[in-house]
Amino acid sequence: MIILDFETNSTNIHDVIEVAAFRVALVNNTYKVLDTFHRYYFSPYEVNPHALAVHKLSPERLERLRLGVSYEEYFEDDADFVAFCKNTTTLVAHNISFELLSFDNHFCTMKENKKFDILLILKYRNGRAKCSVNS
Repeated sequence: MIILDFETNSTNIHDVIEVAAFRVALVNNTYKVLDTFHRYYFSPYEVNPHALAVHKLSPERLERLRLGVSYEEYFEDDADFVAFCKNTTTLVAHNISFELLSFDNHFCTMKENKKFDILLILKYRNGRAKCSVNS
């Protein structure tokens, strides 16, 4: 299962400026974080003032956060995230319409309940609780 959040600059599919994700699995009846993925990217588009007001990730701040990194500058060029999600079938995300990958099962914390407990979400593994992008 992947628990994921994107920060975006616009609704363009490639305009992701931050990815934070955890790969979680049930091991001996306990959920364990197996791996993490956290990266910042530049936007190829003009700064969206509405998005900036939410995430506070200005181009200057992104420059500072990216100091010394060796991964791609733009999300659409970074194949590592696709590799991180490989063989995962369940996605937990806040706004599923912005979490732009295809998973067999997904739980949308924004549509299901804005006040959620991550332990509750973990109980809904294997797609028992779903929120469709089209709903």
